[in-house]
Amino acid sequence: MQRAPLVLAVLVLAAGCRTTPEEIQRIEVENELLREQVEIIRKNCSYYRELEIEAEDETEPTR
Repeated sequence: MQRAPLVLAVLVLAAGCRTTPEEIQRIEVENELLREQVEIIRKNCSYYRELEIEAEDETEPTR
């Protein structure tokens, strides 16, 4: 997951486009924000699983 923006940047460079230092910095900042979000989700995994279970219960028809 962390490699996707880096791979995208490499593909852009390989295609002959020029990536500015500002674009590289923006991608690095975005990567860091995404890493932080993933870490938060991992730390709260049980909470998100409970939400999934509750959502599934709400969608099941009552008998």
